[in-house]
Amino acid sequence: MQDEKLLEVSLEAVSSRVQELKESIQAFLVKLEHEQMNWPSVLDNYALLSGQVNTLTKLLKNEKTPSLRNLVLLPLLVQQEVDPDIQKSTDGRVQAFNHEVV
Repeated sequence: MQDEKLLEVSLEAVSSRVQELKESIQAFLVKLEHEQMNWPSVLDNYALLSGQVNTLTKLLKNEKTPSLRNLVLLPLLVQQEVDPDIQKSTDGRVQAFNHEVV
């Protein structure tokens, strides 16, 4: 029971850091596409992204974080129909857990 709670807390922390990193990357890409950025500002944005990646790496290497490498992820249901929940959680990259994906 304790291991499950530790795993849940660790996954929430990793998910939160990944979401922050994703949002920062998206904001940086929007700035690159729509604004005229000078080199120091590009370097500042890159330093922010680098710091977030380092924080995520430290979190994953922390001795209190259980090793996620040894865990197996199994879908609850394999189906051909499009699953809106899976689409939402993967930002549209995976439509459904079908035989092709699994």
